[in-house]
Amino acid sequence: MTNTKGEIGLEKQCLEYTQQLGGELWKVRQVGQRSLNDRLLLLPGLPVVFVEFKDDDTPLTAGQLRKHTRLRSLGKVVWVVRSYEAFRARIAVIKQEMEHARLR
Repeated sequence: MTNTKGEIGLEKQCLEYTQQLGGELWKVRQVGQRSLNDRLLLLPGLPVVFVEFKDDDTPLTAGQLRKHTRLRSLGKVVWVVRSYEAFRARIAVIKQEMEHARLR
């Protein structure tokens, strides 16, 4: 299923899914800061993820690319999500990675 509702519809779908998993998807706002990620994903037992929602064909801005690079250089997880299916798949992968790491 492709996102046909735009970024706002995609965020809403992902928010509902996150809540079903017992998590939070907080809106990010900071006065004086541009190019911040749209949301912070917080799920039980998983690292915090910075999430940027984009329509299928909308490129990241130069400021967003700089911000993502900076966050990743600090060891943070940053996702650019273009579909609901991709969001769910990334959560499944990170859950699997965390479970695998716990079993080591």
